[in-house]
Amino acid sequence: MKISRFATAFALAVGLSIPQTAAQARLAGHSDEQPTRELAVRDVYSCPAPEDVQGEAKWKINNTTGLALTVYVSDDKGNAYQVLERVGTPAVREWNPQLEDGTYHLTCVFHNDSAVESDAFTVTGSTVSNAPKMVPITDHEIAAVSIKQAENQKKRVSELQKRAHALADATSSSRSAAQAAYLDYLEYYRSFDDSSAEWPGPDLEGYEDIERILWSNRPPSDATLPATALADATDKTAHALDTAHFAIPAPDYGLRAHEVMEEFERFDLRGERDFGAHALPAALRGVITSTRMTLDPVRSLVEDRGLDTAPIYDQLADLDALAEEFDDKYGGASSVAFADWPQEDRLRLQAGVAKANELLAPVATMTVIRRMN
Repeated sequence: MKISRFATAFALAVGLSIPQTAAQARLAGHSDEQPTRELAVRDVYSCPAPEDVQGEAKWKINNTTGLALTVYVSDDKGNAYQVLERVGTPAVREWNPQLEDGTYHLTCVFHNDSAVESDAFTVTGSTVSNAPKMVPITDHEIAAVSIKQAENQKKRVSELQKRAHALADATSSSRSAAQAAYLDYLEYYRSFDDSSAEWPGPDLEGYEDIERILWSNRPPSDATLPATALADATDKTAHALDTAHFAIPAPDYGLRAHEVMEEFERFDLRGERDFGAHALPAALRGVITSTRMTLDPVRSLVEDRGLDTAPIYDQLADLDALAEEFDDKYGGASSVAFADWPQEDRLRLQAGVAKANELLAPVATMTVIRRMN
């Protein structure tokens, strides 16, 4: 059975990091145990149905589809139990999911394509009890969260307008004043990273040209034209948000709560969003704010389903402290590109961001899996 193509691209992106107990373990064979069964995934139109399992499931997933693959076990209620992440192609991965007695099916999730359910199979004679599972979050619940987040976000857009106009005005002043206004705008703009690219209204990416000018030998006044255009675009976007409905689509919400920090790791830490200002600490503060403001409305939902979010918030606080420390060290008039930081500090920040992404991944998993059952 084919399942929404739209949701499935997200499932692989977040890694579906549900805890697995001994999923990769190699257990000593005994004569009364079932042999390891190969499950061949040959195309994106079907997901192999395992034979009924007596005792423990012992499988080899053989992916020859040409697309990266994630496979998970779920029941008829949509509860997800075990996940095998990111199986390459061609590749074979052993998988020993720990399942209680019951009826299940597999779901094969193909990167940038579709998700497909297998036929049902049963497990009997299992010694496993209380296998960890994730209870699905409903569309209604996540839609309400998205609407609440959009309402909170809309209240902050007027401040973005003020900062955009302050930046435009500052370009007729000194370079230091213009740069300070730009950094003030940039940090606040990045705090909308969860949804600004999808806002109605004109594109707000013009800040890149402003940064290039202000951190070059060109006079600050050369940035007046793009800064004025940015302020005008921000006003039009604010009007569009005020007169039209906008909210993060429900299938995307949990992903965006995780993806903002993931994109920071993928792009900012590689220098791909540095256009001369070397403003990584300011960008990080904005990304932390965006993550918190997206996570806050969904927090009670995922906590009710067993996720402890305290470590996530603790890690975001740790990243806030790192942003302040590194801004003091590498910001200011003589800012330093991330690639030129001492290795120790680069590794500290990379590790902190990676840990945040690891902790955030289950939020995306818990709110995306429900769309694929």
